[in-house]
Amino acid sequence: MGAKHATFTGESDDGSAGYAGVKAAGRWVDEDREYRPRQFRVSDADASQESDDIDWDDVADVICVGGRLGVATAIAAREVGLDVILVDAQAQSIDGAFGLTDPDTVEYLRSLTEDFDPVTAVDPEVPVRVVDGPAQPEPRGSRLPTFHGAALRDWGSACVASRFGLLYTRVHDPRLSVTYTGPGGSIEATVLATIDLDAERPTDSLENWLSTLDGEELNTSGSLERLVFDNGVVVGAALASATGVRMVRARHGVMLSPLGSEPEIERPAGELNAGEAAEVALVSRAASRFARLELLRRS
Repeated sequence: MGAKHATFTGESDDGSAGYAGVKAAGRWVDEDREYRPRQFRVSDADASQESDDIDWDDVADVICVGGRLGVATAIAAREVGLDVILVDAQAQSIDGAFGLTDPDTVEYLRSLTEDFDPVTAVDPEVPVRVVDGPAQPEPRGSRLPTFHGAALRDWGSACVASRFGLLYTRVHDPRLSVTYTGPGGSIEATVLATIDLDAERPTDSLENWLSTLDGEELNTSGSLERLVFDNGVVVGAALASATGVRMVRARHGVMLSPLGSEPEIERPAGELNAGEAAEVALVSRAASRFARLELLRRS
């Protein structure tokens, strides 16, 4: 019998609490060859051919790992029609290994973060970003946006150091994701909900929204034991369950939250005006595998 896949009930009243940004959650493309760590670099031909030696127990589009952020990503991916498996994370870790001990998995994850600034403490604050709103969609066939390695490194460092950070094993396609513009530049956003900020304690509004994820009818399928590679590409995960280790193929990648424990909400890192609305979003940059939860407010 295959692993239990994520199921959930409940939608926003108007069906919009995630449509614009949720569309981005399922947009994973083949890993960017130029920025893949050298140890895991393969040719396009190799990457497209899966080894016959792997005996899969189950298959899904996306495997989401870790706490409330895993649940949020799973719901977003499911809403765009993706088949999702939700699993628990291992113990907390801020050393770039995400609590895992498998040598190949640890080496892969550390190779993605080896150029980042050392993480000595986790940033507990929720970033607040001012945005103008969604950008006009680019015509089909448009060139990919330019990006710089130093900027991607700084962004990845910030995500790994954030209590609300995420890592995808594949990058978003910027032509298909929802792009927001603002004073801080363009971002790729998966809007999960729009919340009204409490007039007395605006921070509580985000905590209240996160707590609603606990009530979603989602079944977990064990815990992540290791990532599974084929020719240097992440093609799935080995999950530890009560019945033993299960091998699950991920067609479009694996999402990991650096911390499996539930985030503790601290003062947002930015200005919030009580009584206004803010968007809860998973924010990433073009060509990056890293993202984090942020509050977006309109300029």
